[in-house]
Amino acid sequence: MIVDRYNELLSVQFLTQAMDSAMVRETVLEALREEIKPSAIIERVEARVRELEQLPPRESQLLHGAVTSAIFTMNGIKFHFDGLHGQKTGAFLDQRENYAAAAEYAHGDALDVFCYQGGFALHLAPKCPSVTGVDSSLPALEVAEENAKLNGSEIEWIEGNAFDLLKDYASAGRQYDTIVVDPPAFAKTKRDLPAAARATRN
Repeated sequence: MIVDRYNELLSVQFLTQAMDSAMVRETVLEALREEIKPSAIIERVEARVRELEQLPPRESQLLHGAVTSAIFTMNGIKFHFDGLHGQKTGAFLDQRENYAAAAEYAHGDALDVFCYQGGFALHLAPKCPSVTGVDSSLPALEVAEENAKLNGSEIEWIEGNAFDLLKDYASAGRQYDTIVVDPPAFAKTKRDLPAAARATRN
């Protein structure tokens, strides 16, 4: 089970048959309501994980309260949180230390490849005069731009295939002082390995 906290909102995931049983779910939710007293609890569902764990299909849903969005702060950077959309439980909180570490080394012109909603780019912006974020998802980049506005940051967002863009930059001799490459998982199962190997070689 995963529970992420975004100010007064909790985002939960039940990932195994034992944790997803009706009795355990209600016990956990009751404890969260009593101990943390959140304004809302949202259940985020990873359909593929539920299928692998032989769990019945379920939609992401609001379990408690009425609010599904918030603004939260990580390492002094503000982010929008939409509890019912986006990846994982709504944000990549497990990258908090990596975001901070990248900011320590950042300098000059910066490029954030596979930037999603701008986590690394926004941390690089205070240290770099120029930051560019690249992602293939327009909805993610739209959130990234809203995040940039929250922080008063000027960042260039490019919608496109990162592999193709990097090849074009290499051919053109385009260089950056700081580059962050944080791709999605290419091989989530063993059968994905050949395709993942080809993608990383190309």
